[in-house]
Amino acid sequence: MRCAVTRSMLFALLLAPSVLVAQEPGQRTPTPAAVEPPSASERSNPVGPAPADKGLIVFFREPNVMGAAMGVTVRNGGNAEVGSLRNGRYFALTAEPGTHVYGVQGETRDVLKLEVQPGKTYYVQGSIDMGLLAGRPNLSLVDEATFVELAGKLESDK
Repeated sequence: MRCAVTRSMLFALLLAPSVLVAQEPGQRTPTPAAVEPPSASERSNPVGPAPADKGLIVFFREPNVMGAAMGVTVRNGGNAEVGSLRNGRYFALTAEPGTHVYGVQGETRDVLKLEVQPGKTYYVQGSIDMGLLAGRPNLSLVDEATFVELAGKLESDK
């Protein structure tokens, strides 16, 4: 008797999906609409706009296993520290209009020169390439969409 009940239940469970999926001949099963991820312009920028009379420079570093434990100090042309680029972090600083030079150093040195305009925001992506004895840091000027796309994975340092 116990086996008969178990077999009946098993048969019902196996048959149930085919009953639920049964449809008229020639009838199509509706497919759910594809959900598009929001475009870069639709995502929010956590930094906000630059002040009207100054420029805003956002330094960021994408989360990556390569050089994850290594932080890179960003210095201005006068060799003063302006911030540290750590893995998966960003920081922003305001700058007076004019020419500004920023550099990073590891096994090699990389320098980025910016002509800052008032009311404009600049995005600088830092990365670390593999070197012989230590990492090789790089600074690259990128567009806002690149930053906004990664912003959800980044944490603010300042």
